[in-house]
This record gives sequence, structure tokens and C-alpha cells, in this order.
Amino acid sequence: METSLEMGSCISYRQHRFPNDKACVDFIDKFLNFQSKSYLREFKLSIDQKESNFANDASLYGPCLGKMDKRKIQRFQVESRLRDWGVNDNETHLTLSVCEALVCLKLHHVRLNEFESLSLPCLKIMYLEDVILPSDAAAEALIGCSPVLEDLKISLHKYDFVVHLRVCSQSLKSFTLKRAEPVYSIRCGHSVVMDTPRLEYLSLIDYQFRSFKIISMGDSVKADIDVDFEVILDYLSERTVFYNFLSNFSRVGDMTISWRTLKLIYGSRDMDPLPMFHGLTRLRAAMCTNASYELLPIVLDSCPNLKHLTVELISDYPVAVIPERWTMPLVPYCLGSSLEFVEMESSITELETELDLVNFFLTESSTLKKLVLRLNQSSGKTYEPGVLEQLTESPRLSSLCQFEVLDVVPTPNPWPEGDYQFKSFELVSTSESLKVDIDVVFGATGGATGVLNLKERENVCEFLSFVSNVRDMTISSKNLESIYHHSRAMNPRFKFRVLTRLRASMSSNSSPQMLPVILEMCPNLRHLTLELVGDSVVTEGESGLLNVLPHCLVSSLISVDIKSPITDKATEVELVRYLLENSTTLQKLVLRLNQSCPKNDTPGFLKQLFESPRRSSLCQIVIL
Repeated sequence: METSLEMGSCISYRQHRFPNDKACVDFIDKFLNFQSKSYLREFKLSIDQKESNFANDASLYGPCLGKMDKRKIQRFQVESRLRDWGVNDNETHLTLSVCEALVCLKLHHVRLNEFESLSLPCLKIMYLEDVILPSDAAAEALIGCSPVLEDLKISLHKYDFVVHLRVCSQSLKSFTLKRAEPVYSIRCGHSVVMDTPRLEYLSLIDYQFRSFKIISMGDSVKADIDVDFEVILDYLSERTVFYNFLSNFSRVGDMTISWRTLKLIYGSRDMDPLPMFHGLTRLRAAMCTNASYELLPIVLDSCPNLKHLTVELISDYPVAVIPERWTMPLVPYCLGSSLEFVEMESSITELETELDLVNFFLTESSTLKKLVLRLNQSSGKTYEPGVLEQLTESPRLSSLCQFEVLDVVPTPNPWPEGDYQFKSFELVSTSESLKVDIDVVFGATGGATGVLNLKERENVCEFLSFVSNVRDMTISSKNLESIYHHSRAMNPRFKFRVLTRLRASMSSNSSPQMLPVILEMCPNLRHLTLELVGDSVVTEGESGLLNVLPHCLVSSLISVDIKSPITDKATEVELVRYLLENSTTLQKLVLRLNQSCPKNDTPGFLKQLFESPRRSSLCQIVIL
């Protein structure tokens, strides 16, 4: 279980840290009873049963969540990772009703019950992923329950009961619709009706429709279309549905369209022409290289006012044999009226298809101002000598047109393997707001054995003097150990007097000795982020936690964030208690427990931490 708790504010659970679902539900019940006199601002529940015992029962969470007072919750999230589940599996049931303050609702793998009364007057964000809705009416009521809804994402579950999806919202600005795959219960997909007069962005991903109709949407909508119609077995019906679907976007100004969707256009190229996209000025499209000869003119002829075209040419598609030299059968209207910018990305093909397309745009467009060809070099193919030079010097119908050829190559790692080593290091000047990220090697042995020779100590001392005025620093575990060993030999110890924010990695077993020393070097530290990593060579000696009380604990430190695995010696718990019991200024302490470690914490230790004494009465503790 992940528990993120700010008393009277927010709570988050991860089920898999409990022995079973019943234990997790019991804990939530107890906490909610404990919170009965106050309210939660945020609630998050994560259920992971992919690796868990088959005796677990996710349906136990339904009654528990139903008893929660949701009237003041602002953010409510339930995430489930279940085994392949069907209609009769033990999924999590949830009943929504009146949530007066709810702003954000995110549900994943949840079955929603019918709504008796539903009011979400403040809801702005709603994500429904693999959610089972009980009926068409329930889906419409949920979408329309908020007068301020702005961001909606829906991925209905494959066993969903919705057949006719109505998306009616006067406030919706962004809508993403993704299908659950495969579609079992709805043979020919869903029918969708949208009435969203303020919509600004629409994304349709891998969805299949029986019908699709947009009653209203905003004037400047951006559309991202990646749909398929493979579930419609009748070819003529598929073509009709598809063309009716495209006609909804005649007024869209900015559109991205996938090869999956364009392939349907290519398959129907001998049939009726495409609907006209009179409002489209910017188009991004992916198409197969050898289909582009026939497909590109069809697409361009449907966009009479197109200004910007971006085309990605991808791997070949089984089509008829293409003639060795190709000429476009017609010149689309936009080439002589509006098209100003074309960008193509392609690999170098054997038939040099990409060069034919470039030549066509250069010789046939009278309005073109710039054409960019991005060549992918990963295939290893090259052109004959002089081919690109001839193309660059070829005549152009537009005298203003610029032509550029750019290489697209895999971006290499800008940093060499291994760590950086300095013979000397000097900062002549820096700004006052400089942030520093340090992961260097001070010598051949420093940090590896825990022993610094004289030269290494000199390097450390010189380096520290140049970063002494930094306010924000990130430092690796090996550098921290070098500084630790160096500081132990110094009297008085070095000070980062202006450092207010420190992010550091530190070995778990050395942290009780190192942490007080490092904190003592930062007398004005306000924010500490600490990651406890694997064991180091610093293992000897008793804990230094009780021997040193750094000045920042009683003067400036207000926030600590610790990330750690669950260790055998519960070192992370020892550090938390030390900070809670000794800092008079601490306002918030976060402990992030790494769940990839198979070890389990001692039963009741979380409760003990929450109940442990705190020297700062304002301190909140959060466990994730």
C-alpha cells in the first residue's frame, strides 16, 4: 500500500502493500473514521492484482468508497491493474452522487453503478480509462453533469454497455476518445454524437464507429485522427460510414491524420471523391512511400485552402507497380492558391520517390515559399553523386521558394561514457541563481574506497571553494562521500552558507553517519531531497544522528523528501524519526518507499511514525 497522507488534506493508498484487499479496506475504513470530523481534499487508491493472490477481491472497495464523504473532495482517483477481467469478475464498483467541490476525477478499470442523483458542479477534468458505464443514459448524464467541464478523456471498456455515446457539453475544450480493444459487445462499434460548441482539441485514437456526428464545435479546432473501420464487414457500408465521418471535419483548421486512416482513403481511391476540407490550413499526415503517388493528390485536392503541409513517408505498402518516372495526374488547387510551406521526412528509397514528390512541388506550386526534405540516414542508402545538387538547382515555379535538405540521424549521446575527472576546476564568475548538478570524479580512489589521498583532498577543497556560493545543488552519492571524508579531516568544516536547496543521493547504510555532517555544512538549508541507494563502504561506526544537531534543523529547514527502499535495519525510519524529533522548523516530511524491493515493513510501523513525537507542531508527514 502506498500511503500519502497530509492530515485533514489528502490520502493515497496502494493495495499491494497489504496482505490482501480486506486488510487494505479495513485500514481505509479506520482512517476515514479517524477523519470523521474533518474532510479530505484528495483521495487516490491504486489496486494492483496482476501479480496478487487469486483470493483477493476488488469488489470489497465499493462499499468502503461508498461510505466516504465526497462532498468536499477536490481530486478523486481510483486506478486498478487487474487480471484480464470480464463482466462477472470481482471488479471495483463505484457510485457517484453529489460532489460539490470535485475538480478532477480519474478512474481506471472501474465499474460505475447507475446514478440516482448526480451533481459535479465544479468538475473540470474527467479521465475514464477502461471504465464500464451501465447505460447510454448514465454516460450522457456523467458527461453533462458539470457546467464547467473542460478536459474529457474516455476509453470505454471492451465489455461496456454503452452503444450510443452522446458527448454534450457547453464548456468542453479538449476531448480524447480511445477505443477498448477488441470490441466484443458492440459488433460494429459505437455511434457517437458530439455537441461541444467550445471544443478546441479533438483526438480520436484507434476507435471504430458505427456512426459519428458532430453537431457543433469551436471555430479553431485541432483534430488528431487515428481511426479504423475494420469491424464493419460490408465494404460499401464501411465506405459510407467513413466518408460521413470525414465530412464532420470540413471546417477544421488544423488536422493530424494517421496512415491507418489514410489507408482507408487509398483503398477507396476509385470511388467517390473525398469531402472538401475548406477550413483546413495546416495538415500533418503519415503515408506509405509507394502509395503516396496516388494518395497525395487525392488528399491535396480535398484541401483547397491548405497553407502548411507536413508529410512523413514510411515503409512501403502492397500496391500496384509504380512507373519508373511519375507525373501527378492533376494539379491540386491549393498548389496555385495557398500552399506556402511543405515539409517531408523520408528515408532514401530505391525509386527515389521522395525526390519525385519534391520536384513536383517545386515545379507545380506557384505560391510555395519553403520546402524542407528531411532524409533519414538510418537505412545506409545514398543517392548517386550530384542528384541533390541537380534538384537544388532545378527550376521552380515560385521564385520565392527556398529548398532545404536536412539529415535526420539518430541523436548520439552528447556525454561520453564514464564520469568526468578534473585536474583543476575554476569558476571565474557565475550568476546568483546558478543551479549546479555534480557527478564527477575527484581522483583515482576518492569515493570508491572511502579513502582520499592528499591530492584528492586538494581537488575536493578547490572544487568546494568554487561552488560555495551556489543556492541550488544536486550531488551524486560518490561525490557526497568524497565531501564527507574530506570534511571529517577539516577543522573547522567547510560550509555552504548560501545553499537553500539540496538534492543528494546517499548510501543507506552510511546515511546515519553522513547526514548530520552534510546538514551541518549547510546552515541555511531550507529544502532537502534525499535518495537512499545501495550499500557503500561507509559501514563502520555508530550512528551519528544523536551526536550532532545541525544548525539548519533549528533555523531554516522546512521541507524534506526522502526516497528509499525498505531496508533490513529500517534506516529510512531512523532518519525520519531523527528529523521529526530534532527539527523545530520542519513543515513537511515526505517518505517515498520503493515498492520494487520485496521486503515488507514491520507491521504497524506506519502508524508508529504518524504517532511519533514531532518537535515542530506544524510538521506534516507524508508516506508514499
